[in-house]
Amino acid sequence: MTRTSKLLVVIPACGVSRRMGAPKPLLHWPASAQWWRNHALDRSMVLAWAQEHPEQTLLGRTVAAYRAAGVEDLRVVVRLEDSPLLDVACALRLKPIAISDPPPDMLTSIAWGLLGAGIDRGETVDAFFVAPADQPPAPATLMPSLWTALKASDADAAAPVCGGRRGHPVLFRSALAWPIVKAAAQRCTSFRESWHAHTKTTGSASCERASVLRFPAPPERIAAVQIPEDAGVDWLLRSGVCNVAEVPVTDEAPFLDLNTPEDYFRAATDTPGLA
Repeated sequence: MTRTSKLLVVIPACGVSRRMGAPKPLLHWPASAQWWRNHALDRSMVLAWAQEHPEQTLLGRTVAAYRAAGVEDLRVVVRLEDSPLLDVACALRLKPIAISDPPPDMLTSIAWGLLGAGIDRGETVDAFFVAPADQPPAPATLMPSLWTALKASDADAAAPVCGGRRGHPVLFRSALAWPIVKAAAQRCTSFRESWHAHTKTTGSASCERASVLRFPAPPERIAAVQIPEDAGVDWLLRSGVCNVAEVPVTDEAPFLDLNTPEDYFRAATDTPGLA
């Protein structure tokens, strides 16, 4: 994948990590049981460590993987009050999008990322990755494979798959920004107001206000998509609305979830289990 590809990465990072007990984007990665015992029982120790070693955090490893794959435009969406995460994002030379009104869900966080990128990009976007900050980074070799699969097909998105199970990250064609942003505008007043404040009406009902996203106008099939109020971005893949190009993989990283300390310990490379 060349560095001239017009690709974007949106990293939603507005969660509060209640079940984990420590900010997931700032955990040491690869997972380490010893690191957890030395740092993660005290939130302030996690924050201090992450400030000193931003490149070793889960967020830092994710950023490194995309840059190694040739993707340079990465937007991380964070809560304005989350100053430790903002500091780490800046240390990683990211373009943070700080939201004062916490998004109600991940879909809205992703929409903020799309809007933020659209406001200051000087060129259009061909496709965008969604890379949640609390999931382990996929290998850098996967991103070009997803882009190649998407370009070679008429699919709307590309995703890694193993044993019939889809993983992350997902690469969406730019047209799918439209239903995501439209759903977020219906759910979140502050997003809707910000979106409307930066829009340019194109004169076409199907892509009104879409041009500010620097994405091509969506085809009628996509413009008509309505994501249900209680659904996330993954609904686009599960509902059958979108065609998905599947890229077979054997690496387990695209399928790992990090929600609890037990999940982290299971992924640890030094000490398996909680014992």
